[in-house]
Amino acid sequence: MLVAFLNAALRRDSAPRGVRVVGQARLQRVLEEAARVEVGADPEAIHDFRVALRRLRAWLRAFRPYLSDTVRHGPERRLRSLSRLAGRARDLEVQYQWLTGPRQRRFGPARNAAHWLAEEIGREQARARRRLAESLFTELPQVTAKLTAQLRHYRRDTALEEPSFQAMTVAMAEALRRATETLAGTLQRVRRPEQVAEAHVARIAIKRLRYLLEAFGRNPRSAASIVRHPGDLRLLLRGESLRDLVTEGGRALGHRICGRSKHGLPGPWLDVSINADGPHAILGAWLNRMLELARRDHWAPVECEVTSADDTSLRARVRGVRLGAQPRLTSAVILPGSFVVPGVHGLHAEVMLAPRAASRRHAGRRKAAVSPNPR
Repeated sequence: MLVAFLNAALRRDSAPRGVRVVGQARLQRVLEEAARVEVGADPEAIHDFRVALRRLRAWLRAFRPYLSDTVRHGPERRLRSLSRLAGRARDLEVQYQWLTGPRQRRFGPARNAAHWLAEEIGREQARARRRLAESLFTELPQVTAKLTAQLRHYRRDTALEEPSFQAMTVAMAEALRRATETLAGTLQRVRRPEQVAEAHVARIAIKRLRYLLEAFGRNPRSAASIVRHPGDLRLLLRGESLRDLVTEGGRALGHRICGRSKHGLPGPWLDVSINADGPHAILGAWLNRMLELARRDHWAPVECEVTSADDTSLRARVRGVRLGAQPRLTSAVILPGSFVVPGVHGLHAEVMLAPRAASRRHAGRRKAAVSPNPR
C-alpha cells in the first residue's frame, strides 16, 4: 500500500527511500486525477489534475539530490509539458465560465461582444481539452511507467569518511529551509500594490512550500518546529458582490493585523472614499487604504459598512481598535485569476500581503536563533 504522508516510521527511515515512497503515492494520485479528465464529466477534473501534477513535480524538484541516481530528467520534462497543456485548458475553462456566468449582466454591444467571445473561447477550450486528453492517453502511461520504475529502487554509494545513513527528517528539514528562504526572498520584493508579477512569483513559492508541508498530513505538528506556515500572508475572500468582498476584506485584514494581541473597544467611525477603474482596482485600493491607516495610526479595522459600491467608486465607513505597535504588513496585492465567477459561487479574490522588512538588529537576532549550533 502506498504511503502518501510522512508517518513516524517513514520519518525515521532513510531519505532516499522516504522520498521515493511519497513520490510513488503522489504519482498514483496523478493517474487517478487523469482518469477523471479523460472521462470529461467532472468540471473540476482539469483543476484537480493540475494540482496533483504540481504536487508531484514540486516533490521531485525539492528532493532531486536524493533521486538523481535513478530518476532522470526525461520524465520530469514530459510532466512539465503535460502541465502546460493542462494549464492552457484550465485557463480557457475559467475564461469561458466568467463570460457565460449567470451573474454577468451586459447590455447592447457589450452583450453581443461577450457572446461572440464566449463562442470563440468555447471552441478553443474544446480543442485544448481534446489535446490534453490525447496526451494523457498516449504520453502519460509511458511517463508514469518509466517514473515508477525509476522510483522503485535507489543506489547507495558512500565514502568511508561520509555518514552511512541520513534520515528522512533531516532531508525534509533541509527542503523546508530552502523553500522558506525562497519564499522570504520573493515576499521581500513585493513592496507596492502594482507589483502583480512579483506577487505571482511569491504565490508560487507559497504553493511549493505548502506542497512540502502536505506530506505531514492534516495536522503537520512535526513540521511546526522547522517552519511557520505562510497562511498569515494570504487572504481568500469570497462573496456575492463587491460589497461582500470589501466587508470581508476589511475584517480579515483586521484579524491578520491584530493576531492574538489584546485590544480595547472600537473607536469612532471613519469615512473612506475610493475611486478606481473596476472592482479589482477598487478592492485593492480599499485594502491598501486600510493598511495605510493601520501604519499611520497603529490601528486595525474591526467593523466595516459599505454605503455604495459600483465599478468606479466605493463609499464606506470603518472603525477599528488601537494597537500597541505598528503592524508588520505594508501592502496588499490582488493576484491574477481573482474575480472569476465559477458558476453560481459568486466572486472571489486571492490577496497577497507583504510583510515589513525586519531591521538589521532583529534580523540578526532571528538568524542567530535559527542557526544550528556547531557544537
